[in-house]
Amino acid sequence: MEIRLMTLETITSQMLPGWASFASVCKEWQLVNERSNFRRLWLELSSLNDFSLHVIRQRKLVRYILFEIELPRYTCETCGDIGQFRERTVRDSPIIWQGIRDLFSILSTWAKTGDLVLELEVYSPSDSEHWFKHDYFAYEDEDNEDVTSMHEVGSGWHHSRHGWVNGRQVKHPLLAALPSLFEMVSLVAEKPATVCAVTGLVIRRNLRRCLIPVALQRILDGLCRLEHFVFEPWRAWHPQIGALLDEHLIQSHLPKTLKTVSIFEDFDELIHANNIQQPNVMDAIFEDMADYRVADRMVGEAFVSRSLDLEELSVSYTVDAAHFFEACTPALTWQNLRSLALTSHHLHVRSQRRIRYLLRNSGTAALQMPSPRLLVIWSGFKGSACAFNYQVDRECASMTWWSTWDLAVTSDTMEEAIISHGDAIHHLNLPCKVVTPISLRQMRKRAYQRII
Repeated sequence: MEIRLMTLETITSQMLPGWASFASVCKEWQLVNERSNFRRLWLELSSLNDFSLHVIRQRKLVRYILFEIELPRYTCETCGDIGQFRERTVRDSPIIWQGIRDLFSILSTWAKTGDLVLELEVYSPSDSEHWFKHDYFAYEDEDNEDVTSMHEVGSGWHHSRHGWVNGRQVKHPLLAALPSLFEMVSLVAEKPATVCAVTGLVIRRNLRRCLIPVALQRILDGLCRLEHFVFEPWRAWHPQIGALLDEHLIQSHLPKTLKTVSIFEDFDELIHANNIQQPNVMDAIFEDMADYRVADRMVGEAFVSRSLDLEELSVSYTVDAAHFFEACTPALTWQNLRSLALTSHHLHVRSQRRIRYLLRNSGTAALQMPSPRLLVIWSGFKGSACAFNYQVDRECASMTWWSTWDLAVTSDTMEEAIISHGDAIHHLNLPCKVVTPISLRQMRKRAYQRII
């Protein structure tokens, strides 16, 4: 019987044409087929009704739900129009919130049947048709590492008005075009239903719309059994937006049931640098945009208290490791924490004294963690990468220092090797996952499609 089941599972995994019809052969074949067919579901707004009516008996087989909300298109005439942007925000927010409420209403009827991960995506087909042709918005297969070659570009992308010539980006996006992609999502309607079935929430960098604090907190508050949280927000164009989001997320609305948290703040170095070159454009909105992330000390301290009950914590670019370890008092003990990964802007060739101080504080904090397996402090930007790794394997402990500073290569060679923070993460080969594999591939592909 084991050989027969192995044969069936092999046939099912090949996804041959007509493979779904195998379920009609017998009950045994139906079970194997459904286990594969319902393990990962891809839902759209238009499919929620069918999902509610037809996925009942198979609920216990579902392990991953990707919920994709597609917003209406917009035209070239409006992609950089601030007036039209405000109208789209008023139009889009109710669509997003109603979709989330409808999905939560359906999932609230599901029983606790093991692990279930929910991933949220929001995009408009027009997002990749104007200035941001090299971005990735819709679903990409996580298991397919070779969907697109790292150097493959869309040679058909040619639209000089939006800065694209023969598949390459040759001009910075207008600052006025940014709100179209990073619009604020104001979800102020009634709270969604409480869902007990979901144990994991994933919000990747694909969701570029900025969830205001009340929106994200209502989503988190509705997941009463959440154990794993992956959040990859984009750096806000206004620093205060990011600070408010961090504060609400950490202090008040990270569920107590959480075991692992991974937060990775993505950013576009060229867009932020370009703000300096366009100082008079839309000053009322973009006057506070910075070309780097200024970490808030209070945010780092908030993560210290919140991490006491976690097993794994990874926070990239949102906090500075120096603030985190300075807030670690001798009275604190991390009984469950096994893995900790943080970034720090102090990891720089000109910050030798600060680096020694940072590593000394991290070592002191590690002594207050009875079960440490991994401690990583790293930094990565265009042309620069650095990481300190402390690993414990059984009774053996090791420390590794890796940086681009002492390599016997020219600065030009280094800039060619590390052209984005995504490249820095790839070359550092960190022993823990600070960003999802899909997002890392997208970040590196995006950088290769530029010549500016």
